[in-house]
Amino acid sequence: MALQYGLALQKETGHIEQSPISDEELNKSMLDRLKDSSVKEQLTNQIEEDKEVTS
Repeated sequence: MALQYGLALQKETGHIEQSPISDEELNKSMLDRLKDSSVKEQLTNQIEEDKEVTS
């Protein structure tokens, strides 16, 4: 969210700088973080429970 706000401010002022962070690196980092946390497991369990309820 902070990154989006910063980009919006740069665009508004016309002072746009190239970000040292690429989208590819950011996506990889987020996926790695999900792997390290229990969030992925919780989401998988929730999806499986939802499928069982609707079946």
